Amino acid sequence: MANNDLGGCIPTSIGQMGNTLNEIILMNDNLTGCLPAEIGMLRHVSVFDVSFNKLSGSLPTTIGGLKSVEQLDVAHNRFTGEIPASVCTLPSLQNFTYSFNYFTGEVPTCAAVSGGGTVASGVKNCFPAGKYQRSAVECSSPAAHPVDCSAHRCMKKSPAYSPTPTTKPPLSPPQSTPLSPSELPPPPGWGMSSQTRFPPPSPTYMYTQPSPPPPPSYYSPSPGYKYTSPPASPPREGVSSKIFPAPPPPSTPHLVPGTYFYSSPPPPSSGY
Repeated sequence: MANNDLGGCIPTSIGQMGNTLNEIILMNDNLTGCLPAEIGMLRHVSVFDVSFNKLSGSLPTTIGGLKSVEQLDVAHNRFTGEIPASVCTLPSLQNFTYSFNYFTGEVPTCAAVSGGGTVASGVKNCFPAGKYQRSAVECSSPAAHPVDCSAHRCMKKSPAYSPTPTTKPPLSPPQSTPLSPSELPPPPGWGMSSQTRFPPPSPTYMYTQPSPPPPPSYYSPSPGYKYTSPPASPPREGVSSKIFPAPPPPSTPHLVPGTYFYSSPPPPSSGY
């Protein structure tokens, strides 16, 4: 995660990775704030590098819990105060770089950081008896002033992790919206006298029988039927020559559609 512009501070929850984290390199990430005391729980970490950031405050004494650390680099930050003596208890330490900070007090002289092939670099700090240290002006600047890490907002305890419950909460019944007075039904007997009350009328049910299909028609009038009167015969002698009008043509029977006439079948023929 090095060389990113992460910003912010290192959370206290970093200690929860004590059983799984082997290396942590947060170099050049624009980090601020203080180192949390929970870094002492990272007992399996072999590389701890937070160099080239803007971290401040003092190194926590819990740093002695890094039992497996080999490379410890806190250079190029704004650390102040004295280097804790617990650094001398780190059994696997091979390289400890703490240069370009504002450490004060005495230079660590324990065997873990000064002998046995271990490389230690602490230039450009504020050690009075050290070599290649910062000037008096730099060591009296606001950057060299101690910082109260307990007042820092990043030092607040983060809530412990708890898995999200898998059971769903019971659904609450839907809330009915109360009716306004104008929407409420009228009370029983409303609009009637207090002495006479009639029960509500019982519902009426009407049954409509489906109409039967119309029967087939067996008769259709012949279209274009005309009646022609026979020619008049010449008048006979002794017979009046008075002309009688021709009788009117027979009227065509009109049948109502959908009706028919029923005729009785003929009687059975006798077999004798």
